[in-house]
Amino acid sequence: MASIEGKYAQMAEMLLAAEGFFLFLDHAKRHRYRLDENTIPDGTHQYEDGVDFLCKACGVSSLAEMDKSKRSGQMLPRIIANFRRWQSVQRRPE
Repeated sequence: MASIEGKYAQMAEMLLAAEGFFLFLDHAKRHRYRLDENTIPDGTHQYEDGVDFLCKACGVSSLAEMDKSKRSGQMLPRIIANFRRWQSVQRRPE
């Protein structure tokens, strides 16, 4: 993971390094496309998938462009909030 300057690029890097983020992407994709765990098993998403997801969501082609995109400032906080909400649900005892 290269060191990238800029507020949104750093936020994206921290998100990619966060424990459980790739699992969140697995669950989100299954939910969005109504797929089962056999189609998208846990552990499917990796670092590059996370980069691709964040870049697409923010309308950029690389993490280095995050701070040049107004959309990054709108989307990254939403993605982080969704991830944190998902984390809190995962931690709840059944």
